[in-house]
Amino acid sequence: MKGSHLVSLDEWSAEQILHLLRLAEWMRTHRDDASQLAAGSVMATLFYQPSTRTRLSFETAMLRLGGHVAEYEGRSLDTDDLVFRETIHDLIRSLSQIDDIIVIRHPREGSALVAARASDVPVINAGDGGHLHPTQTLADLATLLRLKGGKLRNLTIGLCGNLAASRTAHSLVTTLCRLGHNLHFVLVSTRQNRMPDWVLARLDRTPGFSYEEVDSLRPVISSLDVLYMTSFYPTEVEPTGQARQASNSTANGKRLSRDYRVTPELLRAAKPDLAILHPLPRGLEIDRAVDDDPRAAYFTQISLGVDVRMALIATLLGKLPQQFDESVVFAEQGSDVDE
Repeated sequence: MKGSHLVSLDEWSAEQILHLLRLAEWMRTHRDDASQLAAGSVMATLFYQPSTRTRLSFETAMLRLGGHVAEYEGRSLDTDDLVFRETIHDLIRSLSQIDDIIVIRHPREGSALVAARASDVPVINAGDGGHLHPTQTLADLATLLRLKGGKLRNLTIGLCGNLAASRTAHSLVTTLCRLGHNLHFVLVSTRQNRMPDWVLARLDRTPGFSYEEVDSLRPVISSLDVLYMTSFYPTEVEPTGQARQASNSTANGKRLSRDYRVTPELLRAAKPDLAILHPLPRGLEIDRAVDDDPRAAYFTQISLGVDVRMALIATLLGKLPQQFDESVVFAEQGSDVDE
């Protein structure tokens, strides 16, 4: 894997993804052994969209590996003269002569692929428009494995929110189609915000997988093993694909609160081992009173996100630890992954 890129997890085999997740678990428990793996290496971060958690997670991961970070400011595409003077291709080609690995977030779908094709060093996609967010998916998978006994099988997984525009939901579902077994998805959204047809087609093609589309959490909450929440804000998507600002009308707000919001009252009907995930930042979709519920796992996702990014950086740089023995990490998962 040294020298390769992470643009989409579809480009990685199921075994490569699982290997990375095992390495991430090792990183979590062997901080000292990992602390000099990237010594002397420099990671460039180029973010054309605002980011707090993702950027800091990458930077923290590199620093914990003993490497350095060069932060390049990627201002708004509307105001940054550099974007008009220099293509992404030329910029990335230039940075790849300076740095050892590049992390890019860009609002245009496909921009990470353009960057990877231009680069002489590994490129990591930190989100490209509404398309994909593969490192968030790795954090989500690490969380599911931790909370569900190292297994991705025989689960009912709810996804709720603006599923039309949620790149994290798209990435998670399509990756689970390769890693999971016998999964049932409950897709909770308004008609305007339903999961895209290309994701549903992927589910239809996956043996042993099924899904249903509903317009409220309330009647299905008791059946869920996992609930993956996403925000309805700031945009909703029209059936034409046009984005618009979410309505702030009283009627709309009441319906969102009633049908799509996680509250302590709603969780009274949920399973005691339900895992509630959210890529954050959140809006009104999860009441803050839920934060202290042991089923709330969204802050655990952040912690594990650093571990998976450490594993990813080390893998792409070819800096794997000699002490790592993946046979003892998630060993119970065994044949859960198809080749």
